[in-house]
Amino acid sequence: MCSAQTNLQRASRRCGFGSQVPCTGPPPWTCRDPGELVARYAALFVARGGTLARGDAMTLQQKDIGWRVMSEDGVVSAENAVVALGPWSPTLARTFGYHIPMVFKRGYHRHFSGQDGPRVSMLDVDNSTLVAPMNAGWRVLTGAHLTPPGTAPASRQIRHATDTARELFALRDPVEATPWSGTRPCMPDMLPVVGPTRHKGLFFHFGHGHQGFTLGPTTAFLLAELMTMGRANPLTRPLLPSARGWA
Repeated sequence: MCSAQTNLQRASRRCGFGSQVPCTGPPPWTCRDPGELVARYAALFVARGGTLARGDAMTLQQKDIGWRVMSEDGVVSAENAVVALGPWSPTLARTFGYHIPMVFKRGYHRHFSGQDGPRVSMLDVDNSTLVAPMNAGWRVLTGAHLTPPGTAPASRQIRHATDTARELFALRDPVEATPWSGTRPCMPDMLPVVGPTRHKGLFFHFGHGHQGFTLGPTTAFLLAELMTMGRANPLTRPLLPSARGWA
C-alpha cells in the first residue's frame, strides 16, 4: 500500500470515515490547465476571424451612438460595450454612476512536484484545503481570504494548506517561487450580474464568484442572445442589473 493511501486512510478515520477510504466514483470532468484552455479559445477566436486588442478599459467613453475605448493600436469603436472585468468591473462601472456592492474573495494556490498525489481533486473540509492534479504538478489551494484588491498577499492560509496537504501526500519542492493569488468577484446574493444598463449599448457581465470558468460561458451565451435577438431568456431575469437596483 502506497504512503499516500495510508495517509489518506488515516485522514479518513480522523474525519469519521472509519478505516475505509471514501469511494469517489467515476473521474469527474476537470481541466488540468485552465490557462492553456483559455489561450486555445483565444486562438480559435482569431482563427475564425475575431480580433484581439489590448488597451485600457478605463478609457471607455460613450460617443455619438456607440462606445469607444483606447487600445495599443488606436481607438476601437462599437455600437455596444460589455463590462466584463471581473473584480475590476465596479471601478469602471462607478465612472458611469453605478455602485456595485461586490464582495472580494482572494484565493491562493501553489504547485508542487512529487510522485504520490490524488488522482482526482480532494477536499479537506476541516482544513479548507484542496489538492488537485494539474499539468504543472499537484496544486494546493486555500479557502477564501476576504480582502479588497490591492492589499498585500498573506501567507498564512497557503502555509496551512501546504502543511495539511503534506500530511496526506509526499509533496516535494514547490514549482513556483511564490504562491499565486487572485481575487474572485462575488456578489452578496452569489449571482452574477448580466444584462443591460441604463446607458444605451452598455451591458454588464461579471460577478461569477468561484464559478466564472464554467458559468461565464453560459451567461455569455444568454447575454449574446439578448443583445442580438432582443429577447431575454427567463434564466437571466434574476441576474439583470435592473432586478437588483443597479441599473
